Amino acid sequence: MRPAAVARSLSELQGDRRFLIYANLVLGALLLLLTTLVFTKETRIVLVPPELAGEVWITPDDASEDYKKAWALMTATVLGNVTPATAEDVQKTLVALIAPEAYRDIELDLSDQVKMIQKDSLSVAFTPKQRIYEPDTDKIFVTGTHTVTGPAGDRREVQRTYEFRIEIRLGVPQVTHFDVYEGRPRTSDIARREAQVDEKRHERAQGQEDAD
Repeated sequence: MRPAAVARSLSELQGDRRFLIYANLVLGALLLLLTTLVFTKETRIVLVPPELAGEVWITPDDASEDYKKAWALMTATVLGNVTPATAEDVQKTLVALIAPEAYRDIELDLSDQVKMIQKDSLSVAFTPKQRIYEPDTDKIFVTGTHTVTGPAGDRREVQRTYEFRIEIRLGVPQVTHFDVYEGRPRTSDIARREAQVDEKRHERAQGQEDAD
């Protein structure tokens, strides 16, 4: 591919990423606006906003699964597509939506990503593929493809999962738990299966030692 075409493609991708970030920030603002409508209400309010797939509801201290999944998707998309130019705006926008107990973890993720981008002149993008809500833990897992592109156009793609717990406090959504890691979502079922595999591996290793 000719250098001019590569430069044009990179420019278009950067423009698309900026649009995606700001579009999600706007979506977040709209969802927050909808939330304020029930800030002082004690009854359940049912909403059917066009940005969401179906009917959602919210009360001063709880919300439907789809509402929480929408917030998790928006937050993961914004965090996964941050750039040095947008990092400050992202922090200012998300600060009102993050509980004190989770803010430090998200701040570190933002800081580490920006440092990596600046140091190596990289471009990053996150494309969500799957959302899982786990009722037992009230966690939402957003899994997708995390792409890192170098200055020469070389690309590295890995599976990445953003893990959230979103609570409604006085009618306002708050991220109270946050984690990010490579690979599939660490749901309770997967964690139990991995623990069982580790236990069996340990038992086999112990049996071999006893035999020796």
